[in-house]
Amino acid sequence: MDHNLFWVLISFLYVLLLGCLSFSLRRITKLSEETLRKIIHIGAANWIFIPIYKMDDGAAIIIGPLLFIIINTLLIKNGYGRYLGLESRRNNGLICFPIALAVLLCAYIFELITPEILLSSTLIMGWGDGAAALFGRKFGMKRMKNGKTLEGSLVMFIISAIVISSFTSLPFISVIFVALCASIAESITPLGLDNLSVPMISALLMAVLR
Repeated sequence: MDHNLFWVLISFLYVLLLGCLSFSLRRITKLSEETLRKIIHIGAANWIFIPIYKMDDGAAIIIGPLLFIIINTLLIKNGYGRYLGLESRRNNGLICFPIALAVLLCAYIFELITPEILLSSTLIMGWGDGAAALFGRKFGMKRMKNGKTLEGSLVMFIISAIVISSFTSLPFISVIFVALCASIAESITPLGLDNLSVPMISALLMAVLR
């Protein structure tokens, strides 16, 4: 079996396991929809290590996000997300995330961004936004008008800075600048569209500053 096809299959198995985890957690622990969505969000972001380190064919790399744009749209818009514990039809983030991934992967395939930028921008969104929401929901006290918290934004900034400094060679001042912009974008972008704005802005800034 071609190694790209093998990792495509592994990718779908990984997403299937995330779905099973979501279903199980919703039934066993009665987690809130928001918490469940962010757990899936963080888990899905980790997939980015597969195309960067294990795949070298553009078609194989892009097929996953393209299919999951369709699958996630059908799940959410037709109400089937309730079987995963995602009952709201306004889970725009679950649709925007694979769209953002598809765009970034296309930029990566055509060598417009480096693997490090692709990895960092994806993890900023996955780890940073996911942790910010979970932390803000539990510990946040200073809420903004859109319902997000200053504490959550601080967590977003810290994780973004850690990710950028860990996976890129940007100078310290650039790390702080990109992390700050990512945190601001996450805090002010409404309706789950931060899953588009945060990785796009982060990738663009890192590409310009590198």
